[in-house]
Amino acid sequence: MKYVTNNKHFNLFVKSCKYWLEQFGMSDWRVHYEHKNTPENDSLSWVQFNTGSRVAMICLAKDWGTDKPTDQMIKETAVHEVFELLLAKLSLAPFNRGVEAEEVEEEIHIIVRRWENYIKKTGQLK
Repeated sequence: MKYVTNNKHFNLFVKSCKYWLEQFGMSDWRVHYEHKNTPENDSLSWVQFNTGSRVAMICLAKDWGTDKPTDQMIKETAVHEVFELLLAKLSLAPFNRGVEAEEVEEEIHIIVRRWENYIKKTGQLK
């Protein structure tokens, strides 16, 4: 059986993405959302970004193949893309020849601080 996502799934996906962006204090990103397929990959979702302008597009695929799109899967897919965006700058470091070790270390600390703030805010710091 072939499964597809609908507008209800997409609205949940966007809501979940926005929730996690807020939880991790990522208001410095301007994020757009799309519900479409791409011939280039068979992912359930994906993120494209420009770290310089801090603009991103998070997409939910319409065609999910044999994967049935449950609410839980939609939420997990959304948080996965937000995590990828959280690591965006760091993921590009190996491709930038002029990247200094200090820049990578700085980005790591930005990510760690976001996690620390989330843990504190949610009362999970034990």
